Amino acid sequence: MFTKVEIETCEGAPLLSYISPLHTYDSKKGPIFSFSQKFGSLVFKGIFLNSEDKLIAKHLLYSMVSDLAITSDTLLLKKHATIYAYIDNYLSSRNLAFPIPRRKTPSVLSSAAALAPKKKVFVEVTDKVFLRLSHGRTVSSCYGQISTKPSEDVGQMSLKIDSRSLCGLRNIQYDSSVYRHREGITTLLTCPSKDSTIMTYTYAGSIADLPLVKTILVDTRTIEILLCFTSGKYPDMFSTSLTFDYIIGNISVQCKEGLYDYHAPSRTLTWKLSKIAKNVSLTVHTTEPHRSSAIVKYECKYGKTAISSVIVKSLSSDADENWIKHTTDVSGLLRLQN
Repeated sequence: MFTKVEIETCEGAPLLSYISPLHTYDSKKGPIFSFSQKFGSLVFKGIFLNSEDKLIAKHLLYSMVSDLAITSDTLLLKKHATIYAYIDNYLSSRNLAFPIPRRKTPSVLSSAAALAPKKKVFVEVTDKVFLRLSHGRTVSSCYGQISTKPSEDVGQMSLKIDSRSLCGLRNIQYDSSVYRHREGITTLLTCPSKDSTIMTYTYAGSIADLPLVKTILVDTRTIEILLCFTSGKYPDMFSTSLTFDYIIGNISVQCKEGLYDYHAPSRTLTWKLSKIAKNVSLTVHTTEPHRSSAIVKYECKYGKTAISSVIVKSLSSDADENWIKHTTDVSGLLRLQN
């Protein structure tokens, strides 16, 4: 019935605008009619085409918003995606069980509820980058996912994503339970309360901010590993392993940063760094000369300064605590040969 639903402040500032895909309207063909309902500091306005529908419109608008626990612009902005999806559901499929922030009676707020454990929801954006050397060039393979992990039922979960961070993504797959809507530079994702991977994707990531790992054969018995980082983009953890394909005899290591360990049976040297603030290096001396090849594997994790492809700006739900975590895991492989 409604062609459009708008939510404004009492001063007339627009907060949300929903246009029904079921109805189209050309302003040149005739007038439009509207009915407004005030709740708290918000004004809900329903726009329709036939003047005879005024009484029905009044009842429909009141029924749609009367049970909402949204009475201020602050609450609306927090639950923006949920309310948008609720309006679309109410005017189309009319699923009355659609989870929304509902008004609570005083009897519901018991002392037992105050002592109950806090509801939490975690949203994790994880990107994985694999680097390899091909014909003298570093080639990257990048993929990622967004997953939700609520501690219990936290109602409808709404994520606001910076649409600009979605540019360049490939093979985007959404879970069937996800509702999507785009408003300008913001993409809204609404999904039910459950452990789920709601989005997966691949992308051609830039390696400009990623660590540069170099292996240098100084002489036949000496190998140097150099780790170069972009200033301000230091990972939270870095580890690398050097495995020899030949008998190396005795080994000695020069290392000023991090911890290292050599496992003789597998001829593998492991080097781990936990506090990184500059470029570092490690030098390995062997008593036997370099005859075959050595394989260098490395991995690092970015958490505090994640180099992530997708940016989740905000998360809203009925949980007491909403957490968003961005991580970037980088791994790579090099082969040092004569």
